[in-house]
Amino acid sequence: MPTRHGFDEFKGWLTQDGSSQGYFPHRRYHNEEIVEIPENSDKRQGRYETEIVSEDAQEFIRRNHADPFFLYVAYSSPHSPYIAPTQGSYANESWDNDEKTYASMIEYMDRGIGEILDTLKATGIDEQTVVFFASDNGPRSEPTEQQTKVVNFFDSNGILQGYKRDMYEGGIRDPLIVRWPQHVPAGKTCSVPTYFPDFLPTALDLAGASPQNSDGLSIKPFLLNPSRKAPDRILYWEFYEPEFRQAARWGRWKAVRLKRGAPLELYDLSKDPSEQHDIAAQNVDVVKHLDDFIVRTHIPSAEYPDPQS
Repeated sequence: MPTRHGFDEFKGWLTQDGSSQGYFPHRRYHNEEIVEIPENSDKRQGRYETEIVSEDAQEFIRRNHADPFFLYVAYSSPHSPYIAPTQGSYANESWDNDEKTYASMIEYMDRGIGEILDTLKATGIDEQTVVFFASDNGPRSEPTEQQTKVVNFFDSNGILQGYKRDMYEGGIRDPLIVRWPQHVPAGKTCSVPTYFPDFLPTALDLAGASPQNSDGLSIKPFLLNPSRKAPDRILYWEFYEPEFRQAARWGRWKAVRLKRGAPLELYDLSKDPSEQHDIAAQNVDVVKHLDDFIVRTHIPSAEYPDPQS
C-alpha cells in the first residue's frame, strides 16, 4: 500500500491484489478503502480512467496548494488494451481503428495534463511548481501484432532499435520533460543522460532536504544549465522478461547483454545511436571496464532468482 510506504494519500488501483479494472474501473482505492464507481458498474463506461486520474490530481492541488507538496500522477494510458471513450480529433483520419484509438488515448492524457497545469496557474503556484513528465519505457506494452503495427505506424521509437523490455535504446531511452518557469530555460534540450534513480536525489535537492544514500544524483544543476558537462558515471539497467538482460551506459559507450552468460555487445552511441554495429571486439578495455562494473552492481533478486546461483 502506498500509504504504508511514505504517501499521505493514495487514489488508484493495485495490480498485485487484482483491483485493476482497466480503463473503466468500477472501483478504486481511496487510501486503503475500496470505493465504488457507480457510473461504471454493470460494465457501463461512464468514467474513463485517464480522466479520473486527471480529476484526482486537480482536486489534490486545490486542497494542498497553500503548502509544499509532492504529487505523483500515474497514467495508465496509452498502455494496452487500446480503449478510449471516443476517437476524438482522429475520428476522420484515414487510419485503422487501432491507430485512431491509440492517438485518442494520448489525446485524453494530454488534455488531462493541460488541465493539471491550468490548475497550478489558477491556484497561483504555477511558477513555484516543478513538473516532470516521463514514460517508464519504450513503446509497445506487449509484443503483439496489433501493438507492433500501431507503434510502427507512428514511428514511436524513431531511429532507435527495440521496444519495451529490450535493453537497446528503443526500450529504455525516453524523453524527460521538465517545466519550472523562470528556472529551467524553455525550449532547450539537455543531452546529459539521466535515469529514474536520479529522481529521488533531485527531488530532495529541489526541496532543500538532506541527501540520502542513492545510486542516482541530483540533475538540478543540468536543469538550470542544460549545457553543463555530463558527469563521468555509468548507468545500469537489468530486466527479467522474457529473459534476464542487462545494459550499461558510460558516456558514448553502451553495453548490452541479451541473456545470462552471454558476451557483452558494445556500441558507440555518438556514431551509432541505432545500435547496429557491435564493436566489442575492437574495444576490449572498454568492454572489461563495463563488465566489471556490471558484476559489482548487480544484486540478485528474490523475485527473479538466478538459476546459476
